[in-house]
Amino acid sequence: MPYRYTLTVAGVDRHSAVHTDPSSLARDVVARASGFGVFAVTEKDLARYIAQGIRIIDLQLRDPIVTVTVDRV
Repeated sequence: MPYRYTLTVAGVDRHSAVHTDPSSLARDVVARASGFGVFAVTEKDLARYIAQGIRIIDLQLRDPIVTVTVDRV
């Protein structure tokens, strides 16, 4: 079942995409989030969170706040 994610930076949706598995989604999110200065999350950890069904993941809690929301589609 595919996953759709939305990357939000400072309350503004910046990117959305659909992936078929948690690993490819995590790879995409980590690559895009690094463009906003987020380096604390790894692909492995993020893929594990997604596989566990966690929907909202805070990637960065300092300004700007960066969040990824994952839904199954």
